[in-house]
Amino acid sequence: MTDQQRQTDPLLDFTPVPKKYYRHDGWTPERQHGFIKALAECGSVVEAARHVGMSFGTAYTLRNETGAEEFSSAWDAAIAKATNRIHDVLVDHAVNGAAEPIMYGGEQVGEFRRYNYRMMMWLLRHHQPEKFSGGANGGTDSALSRHRMKLLKEQWYEEWQAEGEARGKRLINEHREETAQRQKEHDERFHAKINDMRQKMIAYYVAKDPATGEPRKRFNPKGASPMELLIYDEVSGGGASEGKELREEMGFPPREGEMDSGENSEE
Repeated sequence: MTDQQRQTDPLLDFTPVPKKYYRHDGWTPERQHGFIKALAECGSVVEAARHVGMSFGTAYTLRNETGAEEFSSAWDAAIAKATNRIHDVLVDHAVNGAAEPIMYGGEQVGEFRRYNYRMMMWLLRHHQPEKFSGGANGGTDSALSRHRMKLLKEQWYEEWQAEGEARGKRLINEHREETAQRQKEHDERFHAKINDMRQKMIAYYVAKDPATGEPRKRFNPKGASPMELLIYDEVSGGGASEGKELREEMGFPPREGEMDSGENSEE
């Protein structure tokens, strides 16, 4: 271990457990320093030992050997450092809560914060025992504290529930508005495309052969594509006279109602 590393992390400034000779696959000074560094980060002896390729059982054996005083002290300091980090994480969860998703229609549309009130109570009792651990009067103060905490928990829960419901409704409404806007834009693009195809199809059917003066193609319902059937139905104008003339010009057969009216007019 270099002096620069020791200055960077005072936790690693210890004398490794002395050995008569160090095996390459044993607890070398590098592995001992690596173990203490990993232990300070994760707080788990098992994980720290695995990090340096050793078993946690041999780590405890090494700690109990002669000359392991500094290694043992560094071990305790690493655990304390990891514990402080865990404490910081708990405080962060107690203050900011844990994010949970809000799902709508199979999609995540937002998130809300869920708070752990039991953790809050533990932290309050730990940091302010004079207020939240029962006081010096024993049972009476303890009972009052429990009652006060119960009321606070109910109040916090109601506030959290109301806040979550309001936020959830707002996010769902925003998602609905966005979905409606996307649907509107999609419909506009779709109808624009259909109209363009309609105009092209009308022009194709109306065009006549210069040699014969007849339409180049006559409409055949049996062999028509779904788009041709859609255009035929749309261009009819619901039986309006201009739709009828356009259908006749395009070679579309008359509608059933028009056929009946034509027969009645002939009579």
